[in-house]
Amino acid sequence: MSWAQAYRGASFRGVPFQVVGHEGDFGRRTVTHEYPLRDKPYVEDLGRKARTLKIEALVIGADYMAARDRLLAAIEQPGPGRLVHPYLGELQVSVLGVTLRESTAQGGMAGLSFECVESGELVPVMTAPGGANGAFLFLRKLHTGTKK
Repeated sequence: MSWAQAYRGASFRGVPFQVVGHEGDFGRRTVTHEYPLRDKPYVEDLGRKARTLKIEALVIGADYMAARDRLLAAIEQPGPGRLVHPYLGELQVSVLGVTLRESTAQGGMAGLSFECVESGELVPVMTAPGGANGAFLFLRKLHTGTKK
């Protein structure tokens, strides 16, 4: 299937818009550990990085102002929402910010740039008895073999 056949109409929370282009930030979360007298560092992998998208969008037409207002209202609702992306499919995202562009030279349309990050479910973090201090003491006992 060609990209044109796979292309989907874009929307956020059910409000349609046109996508001019997008940029995505993908990858892994890592920490680089550098040690004295070693030429190569150790890179610790902490899992997949949160995916962020920067989307260049347009709303066009005689009633573009109403469409613009619906899209802005959808973006400004609290919590994550469903983004249908033309190339990436359906994603659950939280919008971090939006920039609106309008001009009389380009009447009948509004440009919006917005950044969003994929959104998952809140998972409670398990802690050791005694909170962070208790966890520290537990790990120290494991590492040193001490009873304190």
